[in-house]
Amino acid sequence: MHRKWSITIVYKTIKQGMVKSIRELTAEHIGAVVVLKGIVIRTEAVKPRLAIATFTCDVCGSENYL
Repeated sequence: MHRKWSITIVYKTIKQGMVKSIRELTAEHIGAVVVLKGIVIRTEAVKPRLAIATFTCDVCGSENYL
């Protein structure tokens, strides 16, 4: 499982009407990219969850996926 990933971050000017508060979100925003405005009150540590595990044999080089 040798995948090359590239991420591009693009900054663009955001019009004032595009910024929404949490209370302004409706069903029409599902599946769309939205710009939110708010204040972070509390955060927690990220607890990673293993989705795919790959084990490679040092002798033969075969890969096993779990």
